Formats: sequence, C-alpha cells, structure tokens
Amino acid sequence: MPELQQERQFQKRDVAYKARISDILDGSLIKEGLSAGYIKLNGANASRVNIIATLVYKIEQGQGYAGAVIDDGTGRISLRSFENSAAFSKVDVGDAVLVVCR
Repeated sequence: MPELQQERQFQKRDVAYKARISDILDGSLIKEGLSAGYIKLNGANASRVNIIATLVYKIEQGQGYAGAVIDDGTGRISLRSFENSAAFSKVDVGDAVLVVCR
C-alpha cells in the first residue's frame, strides 16, 4: 500500500514591518470590517511590526499573564502576553529585545 503523504498547512502571516515606537504611537489605527486593523508605515498597511528596543520593565503575574515595557529611544510601549506567562522569563531589564507583534 503506498504511503500517504501528509500535507502541512502553514498559516500565512502578514509581513512584520520594521518600525520605531514613535511611528506606532503617532500612527492612526485603521479598522475595516472585522479585521484587527492596521497602521500606515511609509505607505504600507502594517498589521504586524518588528521592533528592536530595550526592556525597561517586566511583570509576571500568576498563570496566563505577563507584561513588559520596551523603549527604543523614540518612545515607550507596553507589551502583554495572555497565553504564555513565561514570554519574558528569559530576558531581564536592560536587555535588548527583538519584538515581532500585532
């Protein structure tokens, strides 16, 4: 009997555009229909961003929640993780981080 080949289905993700925190804070959120929305970054509609910054604060509270604040020199923004409470466990305050998020 011939072996069955399993087809892998990959989730197509939107491009994560490189951005500064000030670009995100100064941008306007545009929501269309049921989408999560996007911001305009250099003419592109960005629903995901790629940020390099320094971790300036973190908190891990119980099960299922962790939070952090990052700063890239242009501004500060807070991050939250609801499903993975260990999301920030491998980094300490003062570490450089690469964040790809929605």
